[in-house]
Amino acid sequence: MHKDINKSAVNRLKRIRDQNRGFKKWSQNEKCCVNIIHQSFTVKSDLSGVEDIILQNHLVTHAARQIKPAPGQSHKRNNPDLPDI
Repeated sequence: MHKDINKSAVNRLKRIRDQNRGFKKWSQNEKCCVNIIHQSFTVKSDLSGVEDIILQNHLVTHAARQIKPAPGQSHKRNNPDLPDI
């Protein structure tokens, strides 16, 4: 994983960890349901952001190599399901 992408993913995961701790406390202390739901949406949003970061890394590192053929090779060799272009 690229350093910048990894750093961004780790930062989001740390934020999710902290949010989950707060979410757990609120649930145990029977805080207002609306606050708990809001916290849940925030965690989901941040987790979606981590997925986006990981997908971006995959596209930049792995998918690009699979699509780009090596010199003298057809793109079909690595990806037989790709259409002719």
